[in-house]
Amino acid sequence: MRIPYTGIVRGSSYINSYKGSSYRDSYRGSSYRDSYRGSSYRDSYRGSSYRGTYRDSSYRDSYRGLLYRDSYRGSSCRERYRGSSYRGSYRGSSYRNSCRGFSYRDSYRGSSYRGAYRDSLYRGSYRGSSYRDSYRGSSYRESYRGSLYRGSYRGSS
Repeated sequence: MRIPYTGIVRGSSYINSYKGSSYRDSYRGSSYRDSYRGSSYRDSYRGSSYRGTYRDSSYRDSYRGLLYRDSYRGSSCRERYRGSSYRGSYRGSSYRNSCRGFSYRDSYRGSSYRGAYRDSLYRGSYRGSSYRDSYRGSSYRESYRGSLYRGSYRGSS
């Protein structure tokens, strides 16, 4: 699935590029959603984005930065890495995006609907059957290494 429109690894694409300007799911480049290291709107790894950045100010799904949800280690309302929160906590009871606990979406290692790390879930799991945002598992979109439709790193997409 190395085509310019979806899921390319290194190059400008609309979604799911690895290192290049892309709209969503790029790895390292300016992207709207799910970029790894670059300005992105959602789910980027290390870059200014609205949702899903790794280490930057973001609204949701950041790893270590100020955001509203899905942050890893930062002040956030939802989906933090290590802190009690309503959505997306790492080691605590939360509704969504917890790391090791029962959560509805974006949990790290627990049964959740979206965004679990290693578990069956619908969206956003790391290593498990999921619909979107899984890291290593069968997922529809935004998986890292697994069969999915959009946004995979190394997998059928």
